[in-house]
Amino acid sequence: MSLDKHHRLPSRELAYHYTVAMHFGQQPELNLRALLYTSAYHGWGADLELTEDQLRRFKDTNAFIDDATCGTIISAIRKKGVITEEKLLQVFERACKHRNRLAHSFLSDHDFDNWSPQKEGKAIADILAMTEDLYRGARFSCAFRSIAEDHSDKETKKLADSLAQFLGPNYHDPNAKYASRTPKRRTK
Repeated sequence: MSLDKHHRLPSRELAYHYTVAMHFGQQPELNLRALLYTSAYHGWGADLELTEDQLRRFKDTNAFIDDATCGTIISAIRKKGVITEEKLLQVFERACKHRNRLAHSFLSDHDFDNWSPQKEGKAIADILAMTEDLYRGARFSCAFRSIAEDHSDKETKKLADSLAQFLGPNYHDPNAKYASRTPKRRTK
């Protein structure tokens, strides 16, 4: 193979549809991670018990929630019983499956050097079909995250009002959190 041979890239249209699908693919993971944080913080559902392997890998539940894969996050939500409707969990699992396919194999599965308009049309149709499931997963996970955060705000306010009697009206719980933490930068 000659080093000066140019490889074709996906068309702008395919790249656009791929980007939209990946955007929707990231949303369920972020929302479900926030839901798991909130439920763990408030003690909703069963305890989040990590396996020995997960404890070796992640050290604690916060690190687990920060770094676990989307499928593992969904499994933890199922075990905690935070979301019990199996059809909804399947929506998240389907979105996760599509997100993983797009992230790990979709582009490498196609030979853009030997691309035909028919192959491109089929690939775009495939992305659009996945995008519907990804969008559904994004919408449902956003709704659950919003519900959890609303309940969390109410519980936090009740706690703050109770503690204000003893600690003063400006007390704020420094451990309240809803979103994934920003990873600390490692110094060299």
